Amino acid sequence: MNVFLFSKAPLCMLAGFCLAVSAGGTGGAVVAFEGRAAAQPTSAAIAQGQTRNISVTSQRATNKQLSNKEVSKTLYVDGQAGNDGAAGTFGAPLRTITQAIAAARPGMVIQLSPGTYNAESGEQFPLKIPQGVVLRGSVSSRGKGVAIVGGGRFLSRTQAGQSVAIALGDGATAEGITVSNPNTRGTGIWVEGGKASILSSTFSGSHREGVFLSGEANATVRNNVFRQNGGNGIAITRQSRGVIANNVFDSTGYGIAVGDRAAPLLQQNRVVNNRDGIVISGSAQPTLRGNVIENNRNDGVVVIGQALPDLGTASSPGGNQIQGNGRNAVFNATRGKLQFPFYGNTISGPAPAQVAIEAAPPRTSTVTPTEPVPRNTATTTIPVGETVPVEEFDGADGDGEASENPFFSPILKGESSYQ
Repeated sequence: MNVFLFSKAPLCMLAGFCLAVSAGGTGGAVVAFEGRAAAQPTSAAIAQGQTRNISVTSQRATNKQLSNKEVSKTLYVDGQAGNDGAAGTFGAPLRTITQAIAAARPGMVIQLSPGTYNAESGEQFPLKIPQGVVLRGSVSSRGKGVAIVGGGRFLSRTQAGQSVAIALGDGATAEGITVSNPNTRGTGIWVEGGKASILSSTFSGSHREGVFLSGEANATVRNNVFRQNGGNGIAITRQSRGVIANNVFDSTGYGIAVGDRAAPLLQQNRVVNNRDGIVISGSAQPTLRGNVIENNRNDGVVVIGQALPDLGTASSPGGNQIQGNGRNAVFNATRGKLQFPFYGNTISGPAPAQVAIEAAPPRTSTVTPTEPVPRNTATTTIPVGETVPVEEFDGADGDGEASENPFFSPILKGESSYQ
C-alpha cells in the first residue's frame, strides 16, 4: 500500500562597414571601406610572397554567423507583448510557451518574461518540454512574477491519465518559474523517467502536488519552495531515484511522499507546518540526511507497509532534526514492525508519546564502527518497534475520507492506527 544578453558586436558590425587592409612588399598599405575597390598588390609583390591580406570583411561574416548561432540558442517569450508569428528573439519575442516548444531543439533555452502563462494567454496544456531544453524564468527570485497556471490531460506510461501543467523530458530543465495546477487532482510538474532537473522554482496552489516523479525518473529537485499544495509537496513513485535537496516543503498535505520502490536521496530539506512531514510507504527505500522536519501537525516521519528508509547508519549518521511535531517524531507502522537504520538524529516532541522508534540496527550488518555509534537524542525513549495509537489516518487532505491521491491511498476512515 502506498501513501502518498547581449555580447559586444565586432567593430565592423557596429559601424556598418569593415576594413580591408593590404600590405605590399614596399611597406605601403592601402585601406579601403567595404564596398569600395581596394588597391591591388603588384604582381611583383605577389611573386615575392610578401602580400598579406587582413580581411576584416571576411571576419565580419564569420562573427555574424557566430552571433546568430548564439542568439538561436535562446527563444524569448513574452505573454503580454509577444507574437507567435515573431522570430522569438529578444526584440521580437513569441507570445506563448507552446509556440516556443514547437520551435525548440535540444540545447536551447526558452526564456520567459514576467507575466502569467495560462489558457487565457494561449497556452495549451500540458506543456511538454523536449529533451535537453531549458524552460527558464527568474532564477534569482525562484520564479516570482513568472507564473504558469493550468493543466491538461497527460497520459502517463506508469500512472494512466493525469492532469499536468508541465511534463519534463529526459535532460530537460525547469528553473525560475512559479507553477500552479488548480485542476482536480492537478500536478505542477511531472517527470516520467530520465534525468530532468527542477531548480529554484515555486510550487503553490496545485490541487494535488507540486511535483510528481514516476517510472525510472532520476531527477534533481533542488532549491525550490513547495507551499500550500493540496496533497503533497512532491510525490516520488515507482522506481524513481535522484536527489531532492535544499527545498522547503511548507503548509501542504504530506510534505514529501515516497512510495512503491522509489529510493531517492532526501537531503537538507526543510519540511515544516504540513499535515505530516515525510510519509514513506510501499517498499520504498529513501535515504534521509540532514533534513529539518518540524512543527508538522501529526507526525514528522511515517513509515508504512514494507518500507525500509535509511535515517542514519553507524558510518553515515542521519543528522536529521525531527522536532516539535504534533504526535510522533518517527512513526514506525510497517508490517511486522520492520527495523530500519536510525542513527545520529535529533528527535523530540510533545509528551508523553513523541518517538515511535528509538533506534534500529544498520541495514548492512557488516558495518563495524571504529568509534562509538552516534545515538539519537530524544527527551523520551520508547522501546524499539512500539507504535503509538492514533485516532485515524485519513490522508493528506484531512477530510476523513480516502486521500484524493490515488497513488498514495491512505488508510480508510475509521481505522485507529497505521497498521
